[in-house]
Amino acid sequence: EAQHRITELSILTEIGQVLSSALNIEDLLEVLLEQVGRVFDTNSFYLAVYDERMEEWEVILMMDHGQRQPRQRFPLGRGLTGYMIRNRKVLWLRNESELENFLESEGVPVLGDPAKSWMGVPLMVKERMIGILSLSHSAPNRYTSHQADLTFALANQAAVAIENARLYSATKQHADELETLFAVQQAITSAS
Repeated sequence: EAQHRITELSILTEIGQVLSSALNIEDLLEVLLEQVGRVFDTNSFYLAVYDERMEEWEVILMMDHGQRQPRQRFPLGRGLTGYMIRNRKVLWLRNESELENFLESEGVPVLGDPAKSWMGVPLMVKERMIGILSLSHSAPNRYTSHQADLTFALANQAAVAIENARLYSATKQHADELETLFAVQQAITSAS
């Protein structure tokens, strides 16, 4: 048991190092795609992002039974992800009965085929919600509180890496715009 935990911590440390070096969001997604399978027993997982200025969330990375799925956007009120974005809580549903009861009691509309085990963890940067990391399985009772802790640790690393990639992209875009403006200004000055 101790050796297993040491291995998990080592993998999380390695993932954190790799994530922190990815400055491009697509590179970051590839790292997450590769690493999630190393840590978790899952049939499907996805990473959804949310921008507080928008009334929707977007799945930017999804693997479903070994197949990568295209990006998708959904209105804020839809699905378990929409619920989690509004409530900012970890959600862990162990079996089909728990899932059905939860969906009915909270009035959450279902998106896609219901899983028999589902766990979602918010991606938070400081107090700001930026998305969700979700794992699901077609068998019941696949996730434990220990795995919820690991998912939370991975989600924290992913949230910081996503925010860094976004900031890097915005800074690069701004620098490119300034360079273009400078070139235009130089051309105008030369023509005068």
